[in-house]
Amino acid sequence: MKEKIETLMHRALTFALHNPHSDFYRRKYGAEFEALLSQSVAAVPFLTRPEIEAVPLRSRVFVPQTMVRFIRSTSGSTGKNVIGFPMLEEGLYQEYLKSIGHVPVSGQLSRYFEPYFSSMNIKSQLLFSAGSFVHEVRVRGMEGRMFISGDFTQPKLTARLAAEAQVDAVVGSPSGLVSFAPFLKALDGCRAVRLVVAVGELATTLQFTKLQEFFPNAKIASQYGLTESQGFVGYTCPEKMSSDPKAFHVAEGSLFIELISPETGESLPLTAGTEGELVITTHEPQAFPLIRYRTGDFARIRSETCSCEGSPLLFECMGRLTLDRIRVPRGVLTIAAVDQAVAGLSIEIKEFAASWDAAGEVPGLSITLYMDEGDGELDEAIAKTLSEGIKIAPALSYADIVAEGSVRPIVIECRPVEAWIGWSKKKRLL
Repeated sequence: MKEKIETLMHRALTFALHNPHSDFYRRKYGAEFEALLSQSVAAVPFLTRPEIEAVPLRSRVFVPQTMVRFIRSTSGSTGKNVIGFPMLEEGLYQEYLKSIGHVPVSGQLSRYFEPYFSSMNIKSQLLFSAGSFVHEVRVRGMEGRMFISGDFTQPKLTARLAAEAQVDAVVGSPSGLVSFAPFLKALDGCRAVRLVVAVGELATTLQFTKLQEFFPNAKIASQYGLTESQGFVGYTCPEKMSSDPKAFHVAEGSLFIELISPETGESLPLTAGTEGELVITTHEPQAFPLIRYRTGDFARIRSETCSCEGSPLLFECMGRLTLDRIRVPRGVLTIAAVDQAVAGLSIEIKEFAASWDAAGEVPGLSITLYMDEGDGELDEAIAKTLSEGIKIAPALSYADIVAEGSVRPIVIECRPVEAWIGWSKKKRLL
């Protein structure tokens, strides 16, 4: 594995450093950039978002400008400045790879949809605005298939179009799909759907459960990617759809991953149970290649491996380092742990929000549960259940550190669904 990664890194560096269209990496690494071609992966400096943001788009396009199909921007959902990235037209892209003597590895723009669409004989897809332009490029080449471009701000109109077309696959952000599903269900269109692919922000356990309820005949999958990577980083194992949609294969035809310590930058082994910041390198030439890019996302290597056609390594994304995890006494509190505990409650909850309150002498966690009126009543038992269910470590719960006096008991409130203000607030723990 180590030898393979070194080979792929050499390929990525060669493309980036000898590129005639952009000197981004030559400037980044300085006069000694050639020396990196003979060194190990660990010797190559990391790439960070501020470094990308500081360089105009025109100076970081590594292919002929005529190949750029459109510019796609980051979502801005993390509160950071929006950055634009060049997106390629796949046919021209593959011809370009041949022209520079590079053998295409994956044809990445369609590869990670095919395990779902082909095996299930999907004919009609409803695609929503979360990366819809990119998805349209991917599915346009799939002959015999129709797609409808949906709009979350026009749910009634979109639902009518989808119901009339009898769509059998739906692709969109998980929070948007959960909000849209009741409109399609009202037209009896949910039962025809056989595949739901959640893209964009990471779906919560609660959202996966809701999607399965709305689409009882569908398999549920998730695809994790970054605008910066111009493709998917991970995708739900086709054999684990619905049963374990958070188990991701690495999109290894286009990139390889590393895990590092967020605090020290030290490389961590890709072995079962390892947790760290996800670092990606796109070894297949891109309009903007990423060399050891620190994603800011926290990931964990799964304990099980897979024998299907994807990579044997499985990993799980656990949220943003700066939004979805915070150090608390004796460990780290993550939004994933809160999500799992909330999903286990016996009351009917539509969404939730979590915030960490550091004011006062003793900090504490506040959770807001959004539900329809009459779906459940708030009592002390709910707070107790959540406190015991939220794990700071395998053998340590939030209730345990409350008992120590390190944090305040959980504060819980209920609000109507109409007061919900969006998924980005749900994930913010700081």
